[in-house]
Amino acid sequence: MNIKYCYILGAGKGTRMGEVGKKVPKVIFPLFEKTLLYSQFVFAKELGIKNFFVNAHHLSDKVIDYVKKNKLNIKVIVEEELFGSGGAIHNLIKKEKLNEKILVINSDVFLFSKELKKRILSNSSVEHQLFGVKFDEDQKYNSVAWKDDNKFDGITKNYTGYTFSGVSIINLAKINYEEGVLNFFEKVIKKENDNTEFVRLNQYEYWDFGTEEQYIHSCKSLLERQKGELYNFLVRNNIINLSKVENGCYGNGSNLIELEQLTVTQKSILLKH
Repeated sequence: MNIKYCYILGAGKGTRMGEVGKKVPKVIFPLFEKTLLYSQFVFAKELGIKNFFVNAHHLSDKVIDYVKKNKLNIKVIVEEELFGSGGAIHNLIKKEKLNEKILVINSDVFLFSKELKKRILSNSSVEHQLFGVKFDEDQKYNSVAWKDDNKFDGITKNYTGYTFSGVSIINLAKINYEEGVLNFFEKVIKKENDNTEFVRLNQYEYWDFGTEEQYIHSCKSLLERQKGELYNFLVRNNIINLSKVENGCYGNGSNLIELEQLTVTQKSILLKH
């Protein structure tokens, strides 16, 4: 059974995106010729998704205007009060009366995995599926624990080598609606629920644009490597214009941008042009 809905989590305060984040919601930060939101929208479409939602809080009017201007088939769910990632999913249940499995994606991460594609097409008996990726102990991610049968066993302070990728398949029919600000790992995925699978991926490509530093590092790495799943995806969908890529720079002729010579704020503003 194909999953029909994708919920892109894009609400937040923009505090991790520096000075630019005060003026531009992260979800519509430029990603070369387009934005993070547009790229996630196309990414999910390639997975076979037909219906899309994004939540918005900080400068939500700009997100609404962007979606309208670009005629994207995305319904914007405005949170006047920031509900948190758990509350956002409960709010979706309230607003849209959905009671089926949906794909949930953090707007600032990209996960390419054959296993993810397979799970979207399959009719798994587990209630929820969290996709885990590897990380080094010195990276600032939360470790996830799991049981012998690969069932989710909570967030742990002990290093396990795997963190939650920000991508999940959630069965809304199994969630009892609650109001207000809610934690994802307390009110959506519960440790005591023995029917949530933690899918530890081994073959995948993962990109994080979640902070100002990570955003710039990821953009720079894409231009330097010029290969990989995300790079090919961006080129295939005209999000990267190959005529503007030259020696780790992005632009046209004399307007080429050398990322190393710019401040983080300048990079954030100029990457689209």
